[in-house]
Amino acid sequence: MLKDLMDNPMNDLKYSKFSIVDSGGFSGRPGEGYTVPKKSDPRSGKMKTAGKNFFHRMVSEIVREVEKKYSQLG
Repeated sequence: MLKDLMDNPMNDLKYSKFSIVDSGGFSGRPGEGYTVPKKSDPRSGKMKTAGKNFFHRMVSEIVREVEKKYSQLG
């Protein structure tokens, strides 16, 4: 099931509840309580901006690929 992180405004992001893990979780140094540290929280600050930028780039790339394939149907 997909979860909208904004439904949990600025509460801790528990790995198991939101299926989200930061690099510490993968490298054996999980955040306190197995949560994403505030500095890595994708809902705030630079992480939020970076996430939005990444999302827009990926959508644009997908649109270009679909348009390319569609034009080849011709």
